[in-house]
Amino acid sequence: MFNLRLKQAETALRDGRLDEAASLAVEPVVREHRDGQVLITKLVTALLDRATEHLAADCCSAAQQDLGIARQLGGNAARIAELQAKLDLIIATDDRQRRRERVLLSEAQREVDAGNCELGEQLLQRAASDDSAADRLSDQLAAKRSRIDAAAERAAQLVESGRTNDAVSAIAELHSLNPKHESLSSLVDQVTGPVVDQLLSEINAGRLDRVQALTERVRPLVPLDPGLEEFDQIVSLGRVASQAIKQSRFDNALRTIRQLRTLLPEAEWLKTLQENTQQAAELTGELQASPLSLLADASRGGQTSPDIPGPHIEVRSIERRPGAAEQQHSARSQATSDQLLLQIDGAGSALLLTSSSLSIGNASRAGHCDLPLTGYSGDAPALLTRHGGDYQVLAGGECWIDGVKCREKLLPADAKLAFGPRCRLRFRRPTSVSHSASIDLTGTRLSRSDIRTVVLFDETLIAGAARTSHVVNRSLEQPLVLFQRDGRFFARNGFAARQAGRDPIAPIPVEPGESVDVGGVRLRLSSIEL
Repeated sequence: MFNLRLKQAETALRDGRLDEAASLAVEPVVREHRDGQVLITKLVTALLDRATEHLAADCCSAAQQDLGIARQLGGNAARIAELQAKLDLIIATDDRQRRRERVLLSEAQREVDAGNCELGEQLLQRAASDDSAADRLSDQLAAKRSRIDAAAERAAQLVESGRTNDAVSAIAELHSLNPKHESLSSLVDQVTGPVVDQLLSEINAGRLDRVQALTERVRPLVPLDPGLEEFDQIVSLGRVASQAIKQSRFDNALRTIRQLRTLLPEAEWLKTLQENTQQAAELTGELQASPLSLLADASRGGQTSPDIPGPHIEVRSIERRPGAAEQQHSARSQATSDQLLLQIDGAGSALLLTSSSLSIGNASRAGHCDLPLTGYSGDAPALLTRHGGDYQVLAGGECWIDGVKCREKLLPADAKLAFGPRCRLRFRRPTSVSHSASIDLTGTRLSRSDIRTVVLFDETLIAGAARTSHVVNRSLEQPLVLFQRDGRFFARNGFAARQAGRDPIAPIPVEPGESVDVGGVRLRLSSIEL
C-alpha cells in the first residue's frame, strides 16, 4: 500500500534532512509500516554519525540533541550508550575547566583591585579564557598598571626635587594603588628619614611643641613607618604625664615618665623630670601624712574652722585618735598601694587598680607594665587611661576593638579588646553611677589564675548578681558596695533594704589586710604585686 508519510521520510533521509525525517518517523503510520523499521534503523545510524561529528567539533549541545532523537527512535543501543558516555565525560571536563577559569578570573580580579598587576596577569594567563569577562579584566589590568607606573614616576620625581608635601601625597596615592610596590619602601624612607631624625633631635632637646607640627607634615605616611608611629605614642604618653602632673597625681605621672624613658633613653630632661616627679610624689605623701591632716578629720567631725565665724562654739568630748606616727604609717600604706586584691566570700577574687592610667603588656616582661597578660603580642605596652568618665586605649602594637584594628580610640561602655589572637579582654562600664570600669579576662590570664576580673577603680565599686555590677557573681543575694573616701576604704550593702523601706547597714571601714563582715558577707582587701 502506498504510504505518503513513509515516502516523505525516505526522501528527507536521502537528502540529509535528518531532523525532518525524524519528525516524520515518529508518527505511528510510519513506525507501524514494515519499511518504516528499515527507515528508522538507517535514520538512527545517520543521527549517530552526525553526533560523532559534533563531538569531534566540540559542539556538545548539538551532539546531545542528536543522541536524544536517536535514543527516542532506537532505544538505548550499545553505540548510543557509548557516545553518551563520551559526551558526559566531555561535558564534565568542560564544567571543571569553566569553574577553574571562573576561580582564576576571580582571584585575578582581586589582585588587580589590590594593585598586584603582575600576579593578576599571571592568573589571567592561567585562566586562558576568551570570554568577555576575561577581556574586561585584561583592560582593567592595563589601565591599573598604567596608573601605578605614573604614580610611582611622579612620586620619585617629587622626592628627588625635595617637595615634601607633594611627595607625601604622591606616595600615599601610590600606596592606595599598590601597597606592595617595589619602590614604595624606598620612597617612604627618603621622605620620613630626615623627619624622624629631626623629631628625635627636637624631643631630646625638650621641644615637644614642635613634634606635632613635624609629624603632621608626613601624617599620611605614619602607618607606613614604624618610627613615626612610635613618635605618636610618645606624644600621647607625654599628654598623659602632663595631665597627671597638673592634677598632682605624681605616682601616675611617674609611671608614665618611666615608660617614656624606655622609649627615649637619651633625653636628659626626662631623667631630671623623673627625679623631680618622684620627689614630688614622696613629698605629697609626707604632706598628706602630716599632723595637719588631723585638722581635716576634725572639720569633718563637725567642728568649725577658727577663721570662719559662727553663731556659737559648741564644746564636745573628743575621742582618742591615732597618733601622728600611726596616722602617717596608715596614709603611706594606702597612698602607695595602686594594686589591691579584693576577696569576697562566694564571689572569688578581683584585682583593683586605683590609678587612672594602666599599662598592659606581656607576662614575660612583667616589670615593664601594670597588667602583665599571657598572649600579649605587642612589642610595647598598651596604655589605657581614664579622663573623667571616659576611657581611652593607646595600643603599643596590634589592637582590635570590637573586631576593628586600631591604635587609639575612646572605649564604649561595652567593648571586646584583643591584643593578639591569644589575648582577649572584655571592657565594661556596667553602670553610669560610677566611673569605675571592669576588664574581664576572657581569653588571657594573669600569673594568679584565680583573678579573672580587673576593676579600674574610681571611688566606687559594686559587687552583685546583676550585670550592672563591676564584680558579677550569682551567689551574692544583695549588692555590696566598696567605696573610698579620703584615702580610706569603706563597705556597705543595703540596696535591698533601702528598696524595702528599711535602714541600710552603716558603712564599715575596710583596712588593708583585715577581714570584715558586711551584712553576713566577709571580704578582705590586701596589697598585691603582679
